[in-house]
Amino acid sequence: MNQISICTIMKNEERHLEAYIKAIQEAFFDTDYEIILLDTGSTDRSVEIGLQMGARVEKMVWQNDFALAKNTCISYAKYPTVLVLDCDEYIEKIDVQKLFAKMDNHPQGIGMICRRNLLKDGKEVTDYVEKLFDKRKFHYVYAIHEQIRTLEGKETEERIYLPLTAIHHGYETQELLKDKAERNKTLLDKMLADSPEDPYLLYQRGRCQQVVEDYEGALSYYEKALAQDVNPKLSYVQLLIVDYGNALMTMEREAEALALEGIYEDFSFCGDYVYLMGMIYMKNGLWESALKELQKATTFSFTVLSGANSYLAHYHRGCIYEVTGNLAEARNAYKKCGDFAPAQNRLQELGS
Repeated sequence: MNQISICTIMKNEERHLEAYIKAIQEAFFDTDYEIILLDTGSTDRSVEIGLQMGARVEKMVWQNDFALAKNTCISYAKYPTVLVLDCDEYIEKIDVQKLFAKMDNHPQGIGMICRRNLLKDGKEVTDYVEKLFDKRKFHYVYAIHEQIRTLEGKETEERIYLPLTAIHHGYETQELLKDKAERNKTLLDKMLADSPEDPYLLYQRGRCQQVVEDYEGALSYYEKALAQDVNPKLSYVQLLIVDYGNALMTMEREAEALALEGIYEDFSFCGDYVYLMGMIYMKNGLWESALKELQKATTFSFTVLSGANSYLAHYHRGCIYEVTGNLAEARNAYKKCGDFAPAQNRLQELGS
């Protein structure tokens, strides 16, 4: 029988906890599962709610170390397979049988779930995050922006994209994002003082600057990270390249971003990188190269950026065709965008 431990660290989560646990119960109702909540000092009703709803609640004193807390939480798990979620991540869709089948077929892999991050003004962005693994083989490292590594501390390239989608409520306002970025800066700076050339820490420090729209600061950290010996097969390295390119374009330094074509051979397997190159070529007016890369982006089954392998790539191809006077191809591209509003608007303008 399929068995799984859902592990969560929490503090003052009463506004999320009931909905969070209900979503788990509905998702795993025909599975041998347990819910473990590690409380780090709640002063609200979180512990009471957790116990009332059948979760196991353990406690620890918070020590400014997310990896330590998560490793402590999973140490209480009675099943080897653990799914680590936050209280503001509600399971929305899941195929339990396929999930376990995928993990059984990839025993050395780390499971990635799809996360719909709700933003302000009703917008959302989708990402894929490491959440499921065998605790006999893996654990967490880094006090902040924790990563899953082998028990020996080694990185692993194998990532398994699972049929599980969660709705994330933690980014609903820019203020929340900025508050988290400020909190994270302190912890990251402390770790960087000990490991100043760690590319993962440098990348996350750059992201803190990007959240507060300090793109120059972000680029400085990204460039320091890229100056290290990084492995293109690691998911964070792929995100680093994409964030670096996007930051350059935000700063209207698209000519500099063209230098990223020099690593094409190393990253052409990554759909987000291919889409990025299409956008860089488009920003530089290199229409044929842009069309080629955006078309290639649509051949990928997966991209972190929602739509980069579908409606976004088709939409920008349509824009290029329209700018260059090929209105028939522009219409064809826009029609492939489904109900994407900007594409529908362009079709109306073009009389189709």
